[in-house]
Amino acid sequence: MDERKRNLLVGLFVLFMYFLSPELIGMIVPDINDANGAELFIRVVFYLIITSVVIYLFWNDIVKGFGLLKKDPKSFLKNSLIGTFILFVGVLLTSVVVQNLFDARRSINNLILNHYIDVALPFMLFNQLIYTPVVEEITFRGAFKNIIDNKYLYIIISAVAFGFFQVGYNISATQILYMIPWTVGGIIYAIWHLRTNNILMPVAMHLFYNLIYILVVL
Repeated sequence: MDERKRNLLVGLFVLFMYFLSPELIGMIVPDINDANGAELFIRVVFYLIITSVVIYLFWNDIVKGFGLLKKDPKSFLKNSLIGTFILFVGVLLTSVVVQNLFDARRSINNLILNHYIDVALPFMLFNQLIYTPVVEEITFRGAFKNIIDNKYLYIIISAVAFGFFQVGYNISATQILYMIPWTVGGIIYAIWHLRTNNILMPVAMHLFYNLIYILVVL
């Protein structure tokens, strides 16, 4: 099998696994609101399995990313921090516009995150600082880039898909507006991925963004 076909199949499989996994996990363990410690542990195990599979499938990209990081760590850190700052400003400004212009309540994604910080902080820290940065960035940046050759289509389609997922499939008139800031975030992630040709760049930016948000909320 040539590399192009392999990349396409890997990308499609990762997308399928990512979008199907919440349904499969939900069939086995209850929602976090109703879960006890053992059930949260089972959920973490499932997430670790998904993370391991994704890392295995994109191992070459990750190794290449670490090679670039090791070659010039200062440049990597600088670019990731600049990217995170632009990401934070872009998402924040567009969220404020959505809230004020359309009188929309906060996004479902932020409401859920804030609630889970209250009811299951250790799980949420694992989810936001390990699982989400790694799996979401490899899925929305790595997998989509494997599938879509055109860089402009890759940026647009991966960003819109990312924005759609961040509203939690909640297609209400209010929540759909929050696709706008998250799509802006997805565009920034994708551009920084292309600029650096390093899958670890959007992973680092996503981790920094989530860490800042958690610190602000706490």
